[in-house]
Amino acid sequence: MNITFMSMDRSEMLELPFVPPDLRWDNEKNNLFMDTLSGELIFYGKNKLTKLSIESFFPNKRYSYARSDVRGQEAVGFFTRYKNEEKPLRMIISSATGRGLLNILVAIDNFNHGYDRVGDTPYTLDITEYIPPKISATVQKATTAIKPAPTAGTTRILHKLHSGAYRTQSDMKSAVNKLSALKVANKDYIKTYNKGPNEWYWETGTYTDKKVAANSRQKILSAKIAKIVHLLEVKI
Repeated sequence: MNITFMSMDRSEMLELPFVPPDLRWDNEKNNLFMDTLSGELIFYGKNKLTKLSIESFFPNKRYSYARSDVRGQEAVGFFTRYKNEEKPLRMIISSATGRGLLNILVAIDNFNHGYDRVGDTPYTLDITEYIPPKISATVQKATTAIKPAPTAGTTRILHKLHSGAYRTQSDMKSAVNKLSALKVANKDYIKTYNKGPNEWYWETGTYTDKKVAANSRQKILSAKIAKIVHLLEVKI
């Protein structure tokens, strides 16, 4: 039996020099049991994560029958680093004939090591299957739909429009130009109001009936500016 660990990008690889003669791993299901009047029932659940514990040693001298030339210091540094950095490893277990037995990503739960009387490095490696978390399409859509908050300049202009602080056509047109510069105003909500004596053309800042506009500016500001501000706020 051969056991090989490698990094996610396959840039690092370590083959265990010695493998325990008897190696087993869990393959449980998360089943649910329920007692009923007719007896106990079982409801099948999802597979649990595979767990594995390896006990062996890393040599600090040459053994002719070792499966690799890995030494204790190298192996301890390898597993300690990936445990501390919380990075998963790919573990491949194959038979002596090369048949694949297990090929999964694993996270290191615990790694104990020491030194024995012959100078080698005994260790215990506890690992659990690692499955990368998946972000659902709903979460991704909600994340991309988040819009940035309006800038301070945008907030001030909207407040002045809403309060009727702009008294002349030129002031209102200048405000629209500033909103355009702030990338707030666009053709989706620049509306044209050209029906009736009290309606005005917002895109150019000119009124369809200048005489009526001059006599009823306050009425127009209260009735129409609020509508335009509402459209702006919806788009922000």
